Amino acid sequence: MTANSSVFSRLLVSAPNGGGLFAVSNGEVHQIDDLSTTGLSLSGGHLARSIQPNSLRLYRAGEAVDINLDEQLGDVHDVLQVGDEYFVVGTQGNTVGKLLYDGTVQQRWSLGGKEDSHHVNCLTVWRDRVVYSAFGDFETSRGYKSGTAGTGYVKDLLSGETIVRGLSQPHSLTSVGHNLVLADSENQQIVEFDTEGRILRSRPLGGYPRGICVSDDLIYVGLSADRHDGSSQTNASIVALNAATWDLVGRISIPSREIYSLIFCDSPAMFVELVMWVSCDSASRIASRLAEHSSTVIAYEQQRLVI
Repeated sequence: MTANSSVFSRLLVSAPNGGGLFAVSNGEVHQIDDLSTTGLSLSGGHLARSIQPNSLRLYRAGEAVDINLDEQLGDVHDVLQVGDEYFVVGTQGNTVGKLLYDGTVQQRWSLGGKEDSHHVNCLTVWRDRVVYSAFGDFETSRGYKSGTAGTGYVKDLLSGETIVRGLSQPHSLTSVGHNLVLADSENQQIVEFDTEGRILRSRPLGGYPRGICVSDDLIYVGLSADRHDGSSQTNASIVALNAATWDLVGRISIPSREIYSLIFCDSPAMFVELVMWVSCDSASRIASRLAEHSSTVIAYEQQRLVI
């Protein structure tokens, strides 16, 4: 099953490790830039974008603002807009921070432990609570590399209450009605939970799922290639599932090895506006870099002429 112009449209797709940001419109994929991007959050027409290793880029009213994150919020994985505040995951420091638009850190929540010993990664608002996912509670830095089967969980950020446990590399928490849908990535499936944290259904997808978003009648899921298989030429892809039945509706390839976040834009006009903002910002940065390189070359050649 291949891409369909009516199925794959008004999607923004982020990709880390040099992948960048992509726009999917009418069944076609367009790369906007190559900034290594993880979390995306769209609220009130404002787009927030986490760029590794340690910055946010905020797009509001045609303006692009950079926020440099401190060491505790390094290896940024996700960003979540709630009103005028931004919740940011700093995976390196096992930390979630709450920031204002000007970058002021209002509050921090630390999971404790050694560097990246929980691999906290994704955020969402579910049942009026900010919740996050993590690979587990390990004693050593990146201890999850020795095994993550069943160690992952979803917790309430404010209370610390464990909502779901027994997951394997969870990502992409998504509120769907009263329920919570997430990627149980190591098990190559998505899972839906009720308000009590009980499994309602699961759907194997035959790839590493990361990145979920919903429209009225579809669920989109990103499938990344195996980052440890350097010999594979496989690209990432997005599958579209019927929101009611979870039957496969279509699939589209993304010219990147990985996907981190997906956003579906309800408004066609807003989608066009967002793509224009980000594209203009990207073009401006490229022009600035070219001007810097040109100045360096000119100065060097002038010095040679003098000599």
